[in-house]
Amino acid sequence: MVSVQVSPAYGASNRGAGQTLTISSLHGRYIYIVIQVTRDLYPVVLPEWLLPGTDFELGVADVTLAQFESISKALGRDSISSKATPTELTKNLPRVMVSLENFLRVGL
Repeated sequence: MVSVQVSPAYGASNRGAGQTLTISSLHGRYIYIVIQVTRDLYPVVLPEWLLPGTDFELGVADVTLAQFESISKALGRDSISSKATPTELTKNLPRVMVSLENFLRVGL
């Protein structure tokens, strides 16, 4: 028995002899972001598994939103340019540490 898990953008079926069928409902440009949830259940954007700039192995789920934003501000990773193009935004995503609400305010 074969089990396949894929993102909503892709669908695959095992139609025999290694054939796959790709289905996409996405049109136009899009960006891929990693969303995690803080201990107090706020969604935040952070592509790294562990929080940077700490002496401990802490993940997003180990801190509150206020603590997350404090770390983000201390590291200078707490802002996104509202005039960034999708290409510039994608390029800068690895250093972004903001709440999902602030990320969406950029006007994506």
